[in-house]
Amino acid sequence: REGCESMMRGKAMDLKHKGYYVTPSIHLVPKFDRNSVYQKSEIFGPNVAIYKASNFDETMDIVNSTGYGLVMSLFSKNRDLYEEALLKARVGLLNWNRTTNGATSKLPFGGMGKSGNDRPSADYAIQYCTVPVASLEDPTPFDKTKMLPGVSI
Repeated sequence: REGCESMMRGKAMDLKHKGYYVTPSIHLVPKFDRNSVYQKSEIFGPNVAIYKASNFDETMDIVNSTGYGLVMSLFSKNRDLYEEALLKARVGLLNWNRTTNGATSKLPFGGMGKSGNDRPSADYAIQYCTVPVASLEDPTPFDKTKMLPGVSI
């Protein structure tokens, strides 16, 4: 837990249906550390690390310091901060006043860095999963008398 304050500890849930279920865990991180497990790993689970930042630039530094960049949520009344985050945050999806879950396949989505392949999906996927090939054809037989001046065979 790296010295984090455990605000809510995750626990295994014993449910009647098959599967492995846990409750969320929430940790308050006392000091930003680039070598923290939260910065070096992509945790797919109900786990959230809360960092305190002095200002927006420090927040963007924390967000961009990880090698991962799947999704970010910004909760603010200030649209200017959201638009600045759009320019600065290295993430594949930025939500404004929405949680980080619930991506839609109708919009481009793909993580940055180690969190994806920097290629959006949705309608753009066909462009990244195919290779365009060009071809020029002339149904008439080759006529060497019609070659450009200076070219000979």
